[in-house]
Amino acid sequence: MLLQAPFDVVLTILEFLSPKDLISLSLCNKAYYSAIREHGWKHFFDLQKWNLTFPPPNTQANDWHQLVEFGVTVQKNWAKKQFSTEVISSQRQAFLPVIRFDSDKLVCGLGNSLNFFGPAQRNTSPKFYKQKSFIAHNGDITDISLCLDPKELFTCSTDGLIKRWFLNLPVTIQMPLSQTYKGHTTAVHSIYQFVYDPSTLFSVSVDGKLFVWNTHTAELCHDVQVPGIPRAMCGLTNGLIAVGNKSSEHLTLYKVTPSELVRVNSFKGHKSTVYALQSTNLLPHTFLSGCYDSVTRLFDLRTNSCVASFQDIFDTNPVFSVDYDHYRVVAGSSMHGVVQLWDLRYSQNADHYPGKLKKGAVEDGWSIFLGKTQRSPVYSLQLSHSKIVAALADQTWMLDFATASEPRSPSLESSRQYNFHRSRYRSNESWRTRPSRNEGALYFMHQKWNNLYETF
Repeated sequence: MLLQAPFDVVLTILEFLSPKDLISLSLCNKAYYSAIREHGWKHFFDLQKWNLTFPPPNTQANDWHQLVEFGVTVQKNWAKKQFSTEVISSQRQAFLPVIRFDSDKLVCGLGNSLNFFGPAQRNTSPKFYKQKSFIAHNGDITDISLCLDPKELFTCSTDGLIKRWFLNLPVTIQMPLSQTYKGHTTAVHSIYQFVYDPSTLFSVSVDGKLFVWNTHTAELCHDVQVPGIPRAMCGLTNGLIAVGNKSSEHLTLYKVTPSELVRVNSFKGHKSTVYALQSTNLLPHTFLSGCYDSVTRLFDLRTNSCVASFQDIFDTNPVFSVDYDHYRVVAGSSMHGVVQLWDLRYSQNADHYPGKLKKGAVEDGWSIFLGKTQRSPVYSLQLSHSKIVAALADQTWMLDFATASEPRSPSLESSRQYNFHRSRYRSNESWRTRPSRNEGALYFMHQKWNNLYETF
């Protein structure tokens, strides 16, 4: 009866079925089994909008059943707050690192050098292995932009230079070819490239200049003076560029045209300097900002307003790094190696179906404490559906929600030594010792201390 209906009607009905329903329906007869196998699992996967940058190992691209099984498992681990931890790299000297990853590689800028890590082909530890590293700039690297072509990337540095690196060389050759962009007189803080326009690159510098470059010729097309000292930059939908700065405006928008950058009215809603900006194609017309006032804000470009603000009420430190996807928000604090997390949506009875976006003040998140360098900021982080990669001053961590293990929760005595205030963290000696891989992170809920211990 169901298969006799028009195909678009069948797909509409499949939208309301959970994975258990799809499995039960596929066991009815061969016709249902073929329909679910060819269309049901793929349709369900597309509706979830999971950012599977790292799919499960040894999985074919069109094995939709296994991809759905992997995605649902990760969702359950997020809900249970179960994850495993791994230190990807450690260094004796403290840096201000920056990280970016895609499905092929993880790139980490440490000082003036670029370090490349490749994902393991099997579900083993370590999950990343170092491929190569080389000195890329004369100053510290401040930002990395991965290109649509996996064999290219851009870097900028405190030496005032921007470089385009061509990675399509044999692994045995340590130093790849590069193209240099000269024009800034001081440190370049941020760079950005739209996916649909690989011929254009945007950069902002401490000198207060926003430059537009032609990536084919490395020539400067045009520039504009931005207010204050720029701190971060991000591309938005409809050809907009957002610049977070240290000024009375805090955030300024520019419309990209073929001949110039047109300034749009300043975006209201920020009360302090914007240190981090992020946007995602999974939620178009939105962007996320991290600020000095310890608040992470979600904005909607269609209404020109802040629709939700995320904050750990026990942490008053500035937010240094942010990222988000269709389901959750993560932010890196400026002290104690803290990664803050919130659910972006209200939960539903069926956990496979995303709920509505939260609005207003959101304070029901939780925080993860990384490593032994408790005073280090989380300088850079990136989120995928199953992993969070966070860079501290001397360590780069990966939190893996695909391979879950119960994280350590604080005891009553160690919580008391925390002084009931997260911005004045004090720990006992056992917390400062380096934890094992499966005990590398502690987490707290963002709620009143009287109810804290009921969650563990």
